[in-house]
Amino acid sequence: MTNFIFKDNRYIVTAYRSIVYLALLYHILFACLIAGFHFPAVLVYYLGVCIFYVVMLQMIKKSRYRLATVLVHVEIISFMVINTILFGWNAGFHAFLLALASLVYFNPFEKKQIMYLFSGMEAVLFFCLKIYTIYYAPVLDVGTKMRDIFYLLNYAGCFIVVVCGAAVSKVSADMTERRLEKKTQSLQNQADHDTLTHLWTRSYLVKQFHLVEEKGMPFSIVMCDIDNFKRINDTYGHNCGDYILECMAGILSESSPTNSIVTRWGGEEFILLLEDCDITKSRPLVEKIREQVAGAEYAYKEQRIPVTMTFGISTSMERRDLTGLIELADDRMYVGKQNGKNQVVDDSYGMNSCKYLQHDQQ
Repeated sequence: MTNFIFKDNRYIVTAYRSIVYLALLYHILFACLIAGFHFPAVLVYYLGVCIFYVVMLQMIKKSRYRLATVLVHVEIISFMVINTILFGWNAGFHAFLLALASLVYFNPFEKKQIMYLFSGMEAVLFFCLKIYTIYYAPVLDVGTKMRDIFYLLNYAGCFIVVVCGAAVSKVSADMTERRLEKKTQSLQNQADHDTLTHLWTRSYLVKQFHLVEEKGMPFSIVMCDIDNFKRINDTYGHNCGDYILECMAGILSESSPTNSIVTRWGGEEFILLLEDCDITKSRPLVEKIREQVAGAEYAYKEQRIPVTMTFGISTSMERRDLTGLIELADDRMYVGKQNGKNQVVDDSYGMNSCKYLQHDQQ
């Protein structure tokens, strides 16, 4: 995510810098053209504008996009007004007002209305300049040929702005789409993971179960529950209970095959979906996990806490639906709870007979 944000910011800097470079090149070109005439005040103005855009490049380098955007809009508006008054409507300077009004998506402000306000002002100014030129002649006369050159250059620049703006708009839309995809993926990731143990949630288990079932390979469902968890909470506090839950999540994740789905079902209950694992494979695997849980040391605030778990196993050879498999595994785990806890209960001989792997409760 950090890399994405970095690329996003780099693109913004590049886009703004490109606009300023184009504006600087445009003003330098007109400064060169006007240098052939005896208009020293106009030439000084053009050179001053070039210096202005050099300063804007430094502002963009410092990520001061909002101030740079406002100043560039003000400068362009001023430039178009001054040059239209100086050289007349037929010089084509007014065309940039239309191009500028279309760039509403270059918006560094929190409120979108600001850029629409700029666009509205530029549109109004366009018509005001037209009305002005109907009643007033140009202040300076550069001749028909030079005025036509100005016209061609201005409209060529206008088309470049529109094309570049369309490209930027497309890239901006793609970036927005990627941001939404990243956000959606992040939200989905949060929904699929338990916040405390970072294990998968029951909603994720339901989605993945159908994919595992479609493969047609045998699989097992293991329901497991921390023994005497209420007593742990009551004796040592709920923070200790959370610590034990995190420990169990770590053991279950590390001890299960890589293609397994380890889920926090709720409270102190966990479910394992063991893919490509019939009862002959799942029983010794779960027994090993039980031993690891019972044999580990759990210390909270310098107090050693005995922890065990009881497990119930059901397999795809018995049922195919997830609800039925979970109920069957839960029933067997309950039988284990009623018969001493700290054990693994499965049904190797059929739906109605349980085989117990019993151990002394620790």
